Amino acid sequence: MIETSEGEMWFGVDKGVIHYDGLDWTLYTPSDGLRGTPVNIMKVFDDGSIYAGSESGLSRFDGEKWHPIFPDDTSLTFSVRSICDKIPLGIPKRFLLLARRLILLYK
Repeated sequence: MIETSEGEMWFGVDKGVIHYDGLDWTLYTPSDGLRGTPVNIMKVFDDGSIYAGSESGLSRFDGEKWHPIFPDDTSLTFSVRSICDKIPLGIPKRFLLLARRLILLYK
């Protein structure tokens, strides 16, 4: 679970991500752009961007909808277990670093 600076709540769940804005609840699923389920980890950054890590990869919320950002190839899956402030991601036996628009995968 994460909370934004505006007080909105986001929950990673088995079916995707649930968002509560103080009035309404919204469920986002892979059909809304999430890169798989269940969502294991979520992170909000200082710029307000929201990331969700699942058993299949990483997604970013742009304020209106979700976008899968890693991996690009939908036939591949990477279980995301952690997201840190500089956006390094814990992936079993690998390390992924996102820096601006650059994605580096270390094996």
